[in-house]
Amino acid sequence: MVKLLLIAGSSIFLLLGVMHLVLTLQDLGDEPRNFKPQDAALLAAMRRSATAFHPKINLWNAWLGFHFSHSLGLLMFGGAFLYIGIFYPSVFSGSRFLQLCSILIPAVYVFLSLKFWFAEPAVFSAISTACFILAVVLSNA
Repeated sequence: MVKLLLIAGSSIFLLLGVMHLVLTLQDLGDEPRNFKPQDAALLAAMRRSATAFHPKINLWNAWLGFHFSHSLGLLMFGGAFLYIGIFYPSVFSGSRFLQLCSILIPAVYVFLSLKFWFAEPAVFSAISTACFILAVVLSNA
C-alpha cells in the first residue's frame, strides 16, 4: 500500500509539472497565451524592461524562465519520489528525511497555491500531501 500511495502522490506532481511545462512552451512564440498579462501594454513593457540583476535579461524572459524552472521542480520532485516509490519503497519507509520531504514539499505547494495562485493546484497538491501522509503513517505502523 505504501508503494501505491507513493506512486499516486508523486504522479500528481509529475502531471502538474508536465502541464505547466506544456503551457510554458506554448508561450515561447510571438503570441503567448497562457502566462502573459491581460494588459497587452504590460507584455510589451516586460519585453522592453531589463532586470536590475542583469541588463540583458528582460522581464518577459525572466518570467518564462521562472515558469520553466517551476516546471522542472515539479517534475524533479514527482520523478524522484516516483522512482523511490517504484524501486525503493523500503528506503522511503526507513528514512525520516524522505518522509518529511514528501509531506513538507506538497504542503508548501498547497499554501503557495492558496496564497498566490488558484484552487486547482491547491486541490491536487492537497491530494498528493494526503497520499504522502498516509504512506508515512503506514511506513511507521
